[in-house]
Amino acid sequence: MAIPHGARETIARAASELATVAPFSELSPVDRARLAAALEEVSFEAGEVIFAQGTRADALYILREGLVERQANGVRLDVLQPPAVFGDLALLRDEVRATTLLAVSPCVVWRLPGERFTRLLSRTPGIATFFAADVGSRLALRQVEVAELSQEFQGMAEHLYSGLSESEQHVLERVALLPRLDERVLRMLLLGGSAPAVPASLPLADILLDGRSDAQAYPPAFRRFLLSRTAERLGPQGLANARRELAAVARNAGAYELAVQVLLEGDLVAEAVELADREVELLRRANRLSQARRLVELLPLTALGEHPHLQQLSSTPAVERAPLAPRRWQVGRRPAAILMGAALLVVAWLLPPPEGLPDRGWHALGTLLASLPLFAVEALPDGIVALLLAAAWVVGGVTAPRIALGGFATSNWVLVVSTLAVGAAIASSGLLYRMALWVVANSRGGYAGQVTGLGVSGMLVGPAAPNATSRVALVAPAVTELLDALGYTPGSPAGVGLAMAVLIGFGQVVALFLTSSTTSVLVYAVLPEATRASVSWGGWFVRALPTHVLLFVALAAFILWRYRPRGTGVTRSRNSLELQRALLGPPSRHEVIAMVMTALVLLGFSTQPLHHVDPAWIGVIALGVLAGTGVLAANGLSTVNWSFALLSGILTSMSDVFADTQLDKWLAGVATQTVGGLASSPVAFVAALTLLCFALSLVMRWQAAAPLLTISLAPVGLTAGIDPWVIGLIALMACNGFFLPYQSTTYLALYHGTNGRLFTHEQARPMAVAYGVVTLLALCASVPLWRVFGLIP
Repeated sequence: MAIPHGARETIARAASELATVAPFSELSPVDRARLAAALEEVSFEAGEVIFAQGTRADALYILREGLVERQANGVRLDVLQPPAVFGDLALLRDEVRATTLLAVSPCVVWRLPGERFTRLLSRTPGIATFFAADVGSRLALRQVEVAELSQEFQGMAEHLYSGLSESEQHVLERVALLPRLDERVLRMLLLGGSAPAVPASLPLADILLDGRSDAQAYPPAFRRFLLSRTAERLGPQGLANARRELAAVARNAGAYELAVQVLLEGDLVAEAVELADREVELLRRANRLSQARRLVELLPLTALGEHPHLQQLSSTPAVERAPLAPRRWQVGRRPAAILMGAALLVVAWLLPPPEGLPDRGWHALGTLLASLPLFAVEALPDGIVALLLAAAWVVGGVTAPRIALGGFATSNWVLVVSTLAVGAAIASSGLLYRMALWVVANSRGGYAGQVTGLGVSGMLVGPAAPNATSRVALVAPAVTELLDALGYTPGSPAGVGLAMAVLIGFGQVVALFLTSSTTSVLVYAVLPEATRASVSWGGWFVRALPTHVLLFVALAAFILWRYRPRGTGVTRSRNSLELQRALLGPPSRHEVIAMVMTALVLLGFSTQPLHHVDPAWIGVIALGVLAGTGVLAANGLSTVNWSFALLSGILTSMSDVFADTQLDKWLAGVATQTVGGLASSPVAFVAALTLLCFALSLVMRWQAAAPLLTISLAPVGLTAGIDPWVIGLIALMACNGFFLPYQSTTYLALYHGTNGRLFTHEQARPMAVAYGVVTLLALCASVPLWRVFGLIP
């Protein structure tokens, strides 16, 4: 449905206004579009309260139209005009509102929920700096105003004070020592207890005392003025003596709590404790325990150490140093994994090798097994574990350095690094966010169209941004805001379904194209040379397409069956999405370059059989262009996942290490004896291998499990006439499950990238089970097609 012309003008005006409001004007168009998804437009009539003093701070407000008055305790402070941002101070301090905001005229505001504001601050340091500077400026201005008011009040107080007689001045000074004006004490101070209408008979009572309050006292500022005068006239010792005398008067008048407070304000703590101790005993005898308890609670806890009977009365236990519990040595997951790996390495070096396996092959296998606990719990970064693996091979005499590190000298490793860097540059340009907005805004067919659009767009963008985890991490914030814009509540079935569609399209489909993921590139790199020579970029796509069509259609149908909203559509979604697209504006120079380079890279990959240029060098050329045009910033290489790059280099070397140590032949023999019988039945072989991948993925991340299985089982496939590419595809698809949250980095990227707001692990579990079942069925159903392609006998 097209946007009416009037609505389009309104959207354009709103986008223009938001782009000029500080500090949001400092945001990039992509970040402003993300922000707009969370804004709610609210209207107020004149006299309506936008938020009240003392209420919880739950949102930031941006004034679009009208006038707003700020009040504190019923006193008007100022009037705000558009564009104005207010409500930020209480959010920053996580406190209740200090002022009331009242609409002076009919007004329109944008409301940004507090949670979204907090996320904006954490993600955009420049915004946080702006608000910190703005708050600092306001506080500095208020300090100047307070100083000016204090100076004016000091002059008025001096004028009032100097107009009194000396005896009246002394009375005021003495009374100022009281935290509150107690009639019993004042009667004893004034005329020996016979003064009527106390405290109205005090000097300046008609001017300074607030008759609306039951607990009367002089204004704090005037009391501070009187205390400073008393200190100047009496000196420190004289002031302390005056407090002691006044405390005695209060005690005699029966105002025990007031007497203790007078002493405590003068730091006469020991005397306050002594006075309270005497009175508590009398109150206990009179069975007035509640009054005795209130008296003790006035005393600081640190002063009750030598008075255990007072501690017993206090409702708050005294602070005591708890005895240190004996420390128990506990082994965490990381140390346990390191210890287990070290133990396996020692055992492998001490035990004799199995029959038919040379010592070097046994040691190569032992070091690999020792690395599995470290990979399983991520005890160390994957790249560090991979380098340690190579170090063990070289230092242990398993193989030569040129073989252990040979993977880094291959074009396959260059392809991994270049695709990582190119993908990071394209992702940072904002192209993915624009594409996601366009897909959802132009989807037809309601919820089914949105699910299909997000899933298909994720699969198609894979070759341009081959790091699946990074793809999902980048799109995750957009998913949150897209759901807000579409009106789907986080945690609702519809919201969970769209999140799962994004996970499948952007994260789980990792083998449709050769460059759909860096792991698929790595699996390609470890395939036998003859297999690699027979598979081009386009050939990979043709072979993998039928399986992925089955996978996606079945998973999309499951999402629609399980998560489809059970109600009418949302009416506000299209305008909200159009506002975001208006804020994005036309594609930036970096986005245009990223789009052109994406198309050229895909064209270069798909036409390799014609020009015979290795995809690695196409990626390097694209990387050079992106760096030269500024799309890849000077520090852009710091965003590359170098840990994965190091892992890929060592894994690429692993097939040569296995061949050099004859481990590959021994593994092929073991695998043939174990599952070789299944090779005669391709469907059974595919099913068994898929289930093996499911099991291995429980203890090893798929980025390492898929290439390891490919290396180990490729010889088995060749023996049975099964193309190793089939084994690689099965490993890529089946090792990427998320039955448990820790298994999949793409799943974790979506979950944590949305701060766990969109779905719970329990809500995603049906989708995880469906992914496993559908993957198994799709792979088994692909056997006839692979037979047509000549990949299996």
